[in-house]
Amino acid sequence: MTVENGVAKIMRAGLVSSLVFMVLGVIFSFFGIYTDGIELTLKNLLTDGAGLMYLGTFCMIGTPIAVLVYLSVYFLYKKPAKYAFYCMAMLVFLFIVILTRV
Repeated sequence: MTVENGVAKIMRAGLVSSLVFMVLGVIFSFFGIYTDGIELTLKNLLTDGAGLMYLGTFCMIGTPIAVLVYLSVYFLYKKPAKYAFYCMAMLVFLFIVILTRV
């Protein structure tokens, strides 16, 4: 399997899972399965319409992060290890931005 196939599979899995959670969230909300003030608990994320839409959003955000992790590991074992450093640097910067914006 080439690196391009691996990235394509991760991107496809992220897109499909995000779409499934989003569609389920819309269906649950349409039938009135939602609460007004949603708390981010595992139960609410899996049984609430808005929670499922949040979960779909998290999957969509997590897809590029998963690609960067995959590429970091891939490049660590291949010759151009400098690209692994670049991927890890992007991950560090991304996590710094996420942690400082919360």
